[in-house]
Amino acid sequence: MIKANPNWLFNRLFTAYLERLMRKSFSGFHIVNNFPILPENKAVLFTPNHFSWWDGFLIQKIQREFLPKKNFFILMLVKQLKVYRFFNWMGAYGVEQESISSVMQTVKYTRELLSSPENLVIIYPQGEIQPYGIDKVVLQKGITKFAGGEASNSVVIPIAFKIQFDEDKKPAVYCSFGEVLEAKEVSDDFADLNLRFWRILKNWSRGRSRENQSGIYLSEL
Repeated sequence: MIKANPNWLFNRLFTAYLERLMRKSFSGFHIVNNFPILPENKAVLFTPNHFSWWDGFLIQKIQREFLPKKNFFILMLVKQLKVYRFFNWMGAYGVEQESISSVMQTVKYTRELLSSPENLVIIYPQGEIQPYGIDKVVLQKGITKFAGGEASNSVVIPIAFKIQFDEDKKPAVYCSFGEVLEAKEVSDDFADLNLRFWRILKNWSRGRSRENQSGIYLSEL
């Protein structure tokens, strides 16, 4: 298990690079519904879908726009973190899925992070990149372990992203927020999280275009 080692200066410089990269790659970043109202005295756990190389950068943009005062942490596989070591300076920490001791240490570390109201943690409940498509999404029950113990006072928000071509040459990013859940609910009822996660992804399967999206237009990238 590798713990996060955030570096504010690197994060600031790399964020500027990411913004330029996203402007070159996407036509816009659309928020389909309103960001939920959250209690100020609780840590937050985002559980986004995982379907592309961009996922970590997309969720970080959400953090910058809506929860800029929260400390950003994101769970990765150790083998990926060793390849992209600079992610460690951005708040990434790593787990070895094949090692029971590493998994146990990671669960403990995550719970400690989620016991502090100033923190935001991102965990992909699919556990791996899966091709976008409602029939192929499989969540791992291990997500319930992260939400228990010391983390039970935090809140969980399922999030769905989609990258879609509309009338522009470049694709646009769309983001939809699910209902806010108490971490204890997630810890006790995996089936409910699975249902809510599936529900927001199902909305995307309808293939709605920019013109009939509801919600706000976050930025012209």
